[in-house]
Amino acid sequence: MSSFDAKLPVNHEAIRALGSRNDAEALVTLAAVAAVDDQFLRRTAVEMIGRHPRGRELGAIILSALRDPSGYVVRTACDVVEAWSLKEAHALVLPLLANDSGATRRTALRALNSIWAETDFPSVFKIFKGDLEIEVRKEAAWVLRQQATSTNWRAFSRPFAPMNLPGIGSGRVNSPNASQVRNSYRSYPRFCPTSTATYEKRRHARHK
Repeated sequence: MSSFDAKLPVNHEAIRALGSRNDAEALVTLAAVAAVDDQFLRRTAVEMIGRHPRGRELGAIILSALRDPSGYVVRTACDVVEAWSLKEAHALVLPLLANDSGATRRTALRALNSIWAETDFPSVFKIFKGDLEIEVRKEAAWVLRQQATSTNWRAFSRPFAPMNLPGIGSGRVNSPNASQVRNSYRSYPRFCPTSTATYEKRRHARHK
């Protein structure tokens, strides 16, 4: 162990204190802690990197954390991707949609929502239709609603056929605009609660 390693913080309080220090030494220390053996210390370091005013300088650490063997670290890295809209993470977030952990799949969906590409629609729609966990399907529905466009709305609208969606059962042939589609999904209680604020609060509750 080097003299630098011996000086690394060994408790969560000390690591969190680094998050409020706007200096290069704090960043170097956070990067080092993000690679220690203890998964919980790594998780806290990744969280503090995400909150640090200069944290984006350690974007490579966040990308690496998305491949961490610990689900705790991966989910925290997804939170950072969501907060930063870190588009460089797109290729690393997509495989997490098939993770064994439902909590990880939900967190990955939230991250993907912030770095969305039109090609993501089929993958998220598949989760919405067939994931074994209802909370994951709800998250997928939320993301699809946020990302609804006049080109992809038809695929998503089929499960909502009994609803009064724009252009369905009305004899109209014009496609709705994205705003109309998103607003329509708000009325489907199973997947899109009427209280947006309440659902936002619940969906961001940590399951780590």
